[in-house]
Order: sequence, then C-alpha cells, then structure tokens
Amino acid sequence: MWVIDKEIATRARSYKTMIIPVKKIIHIVCFFVSILIILPEILWAQNRYGEYDVFIRAYINFSWDEKDIVVILDKTEKIESTGVKIVRPGRHTIAAFKKDRSLWLKPSYYKVINVEPNDTSDVVISLQHNVWINSEPTGASVFINDRFAGITPLSVILTKSDKLFLQKEGFKRKTLLFKELSTGITTVELCPESKIYVSVNSRKSWIYSTAFLSFAGNVAGFFLKKSAEKAFRNYVNSDNPEKMNFYFSRTKKFDDMSAVCYMAGEISLGISVYLLIKDFQSR
Repeated sequence: MWVIDKEIATRARSYKTMIIPVKKIIHIVCFFVSILIILPEILWAQNRYGEYDVFIRAYINFSWDEKDIVVILDKTEKIESTGVKIVRPGRHTIAAFKKDRSLWLKPSYYKVINVEPNDTSDVVISLQHNVWINSEPTGASVFINDRFAGITPLSVILTKSDKLFLQKEGFKRKTLLFKELSTGITTVELCPESKIYVSVNSRKSWIYSTAFLSFAGNVAGFFLKKSAEKAFRNYVNSDNPEKMNFYFSRTKKFDDMSAVCYMAGEISLGISVYLLIKDFQSR
C-alpha cells in the first residue's frame, strides 16, 4: 500500500512540474497580445488635461480675434480658446461658425491642413463678413486690397484684415478699415478733389480746349507783335505828325494786344498741363 501511494505521489509531482511551464507560456503570450491590443489606446489616450499622451505628436496653434465664435476641430472636438493644441499627425479640418448661426449652416471659415509629426501648424481664423457699401455720390469703384470688387452700391465679403478702397473720378480716394464699417449699409461720403467737379470726358475736352487756346494765343501774339513792329517802323519813318500819332497809337494797340494774347496762351498752357497730369494720376 505504501508503495502504491509513493508511486502516485511521484506521478503527481511530475505532472505538476510539467503544468507550471505551460502556464508561464500562456501568461507570457496573453501579456504580449494584451500589449498589442491596448498599445494604440495607451499611446493616444487623453489625460485629465485634455491633451494627448503620445510619443509622436503634432501641434496646431490656434489664434483668432473674433468674438462669439465656435471652432470645431475634425468635426467633433470643440476648441474653447486660442493657443497650442496637441493633435495626431496627419490631416485635420478646422471649421468656425458665428454663435448666432446654427452649426448645420455653411461655416464662415473652413480649412483643411496636414500636420507633420513633431511639427506646428499655425491657424489664424478670420471670419468672412457680408458688408453693404454705398457712396455719396454713387458709382464709385470699390477695391479690396487693391483687387477690384465692383461699383457702389454693392455687397462685398470681407475679413477683419482686409482694407477697402473707394475711388471715383474727380474725388479723393477713400480708405476704410473693417472696424469703420457698420453691420448694416455703410454709406461713404467722398470728398471732391476741387470745388469744381470735372468728369472724365469734360476733363479731356478741357485739355484739348486749353491746348488749342494756348497755341492760338501764342500764334496771335506773334502776328500782333509783328504788326506792332511794322507800325513802329512806319512811325519812325514818317514825317507827318498826324501819321506819326496814328502809327504810334497802332503800335501801342498791337503791342498791348500781343501781350494779352501771349499771357492768355501761357495761362491756357498751364491749365492744359495741370489737367493732363491729373488725368494721368486718376488712371
């Protein structure tokens, strides 16, 4: 009996020693399988500060000066404030809405970016605003950052960084910043360049007219001067007192008329040059 019990005990010990290595192998395999399953979640799990605990990470630096806006990252995550946000490397979408608009409407700002690992992408959010512009008088050309947008009155889409220029022939160019515009219709009063408003066609006609008057005045002055010189020669060569008085008066008359014509020609030339310069500046 004792021999049988001893044999059973020996078999039990050998079976036990055989089971222990199998259990260890199973435990090791299960450990590595668990690591492979939960490793991505461990790498990308969010901590209590809302940031990603990652070994390979990327960054987006958000900035905006708008008030009452909602910023959505990747259609799911709401960005509460400006600053650096830790994200996964790769493609990301940023959308911004005004708070008074439903989120299902088209966003006022939308951008798709690709962030490389360990790199920072700067995102400056500037919402688009629909603004109505009119001018007094109407018909002014509107430029957004030197890009032609249309003729007043019109509706334009602006961001806070845009500059608006209004220009009309005969009036000074007007520059407007976004903060100077109202939420409704903005009417801009243009200041004339001078008290007399000169249109494009009338300015050109004035240029041609004054140029012709300048030419005609100088030609007339030249011939009147010649007539005055001829009358003066007759005055010098005459012995008759009556003829001398006649030629002297003609000499003085022609000489005065010549001076007036020359003066009119010079004034017309000056006006013509001035209008020509203004015409080139307005182009």
